[in-house]
Amino acid sequence: MDETDDNQVPWESSSLIGDFYFSTLRSEPPETSTVDISSIKKAAIERERIKSKWDSWQTGMRSDFREVEKLDKSTAYMNQEKEPAWRQFLDTYKADNPYSREDEQLRQRATQILKALSELDIAVRARVSLRSVPWSLSENEVGEMLKRKNFFSEQVDDSNKNYCNPDGDFINEYESILIKGDKVVLSHTTGLMWHQSGSEKNLTYDEANKWIDELNRRGYAGYLDWRLPTLEEGASLLQKRGSRFLCIDPKFSDMSSIWTSDTVSGAHEVWAVNFWPCAVSRFPLDWLPNLVRPVRSVRKK
Repeated sequence: MDETDDNQVPWESSSLIGDFYFSTLRSEPPETSTVDISSIKKAAIERERIKSKWDSWQTGMRSDFREVEKLDKSTAYMNQEKEPAWRQFLDTYKADNPYSREDEQLRQRATQILKALSELDIAVRARVSLRSVPWSLSENEVGEMLKRKNFFSEQVDDSNKNYCNPDGDFINEYESILIKGDKVVLSHTTGLMWHQSGSEKNLTYDEANKWIDELNRRGYAGYLDWRLPTLEEGASLLQKRGSRFLCIDPKFSDMSSIWTSDTVSGAHEVWAVNFWPCAVSRFPLDWLPNLVRPVRSVRKK
């Protein structure tokens, strides 16, 4: 038996009185608590750098599209010259811009134009060449043009005595054609393709140009280069009245007067062509509406 101190009292838990606590050992914090976002910042900066380069690329694509489109709408170039320009555009900008859909829209537009050029390449043996670029013309210049081209234009009264040619007798060789469900009239004399019916209602000059823009967006008869005719081109439609009261071939729908793209020198007016009375005339640019008969140049053999 173990020896014990006579004065020592054995320990009993029931003899403890009052509150008491147990101490817990706690772990130390990590050496650092700083969030490192430098890699995120670097990634954002790099992303902005790449996006900026794509933005510059897109700007160049947009500019080149406009240049090729300008060439495409010009009558100074033939279809076989326009096609390589569009192919070069598509080859140059075949990459896909991940930050924009505009590049795909421009490629689709270029592809549509190229398809129209390759599929619809009608050629004619035009005998007469007419100016297709708009000019500003005086009354005397118009009178001289009518006589030089042998275009018919009645003298209505003294107001148009300087620009008429009642002895003119220009003969067109017309052919009515249906292309992709759209009606056109082709002149084998001038090499011009005309919209058979034209606008259904009178339009202001600005509205006329917007109407033709929409015609090109839709691709009337598959073509995208319709425009207002020059006065030379419009006057070539005039012919002396026969059994018909209008001075235009019956292959065309009835239309009393049309806008041209030529302006009147020194006046806020545009030259127009009237099919009743049968004469070219001056038309106020702003306030008086007129009808529209678009035209396009056909490739000559």
